[in-house]
Amino acid sequence: MTADSGSGQVARMRSAIGEAVAAAPPFLRGEIDADQMAHRMIGAVRAYAEREQALGGDGKPETIEAEHLQHALMELMGCGSGYLEHRCDAA
Repeated sequence: MTADSGSGQVARMRSAIGEAVAAAPPFLRGEIDADQMAHRMIGAVRAYAEREQALGGDGKPETIEAEHLQHALMELMGCGSGYLEHRCDAA
């Protein structure tokens, strides 16, 4: 990893979170259903993980900011997959 890899990782994490967040307005307007929203959340996290792996990353956050963002990615994955597995108590 290069000296700026931490900032690159943060940018990629923010992009993945942004992809999931961008689906929220259409979801709230009823333009996409809960299944589609869950798939978008999971897809954004998986795409991030695949990009990191392709760049030689091992999945560990490289900075404190990345560590905080990793928690958001874990929430997106957990919420989306939990919903699809009927283990989510959210409305």
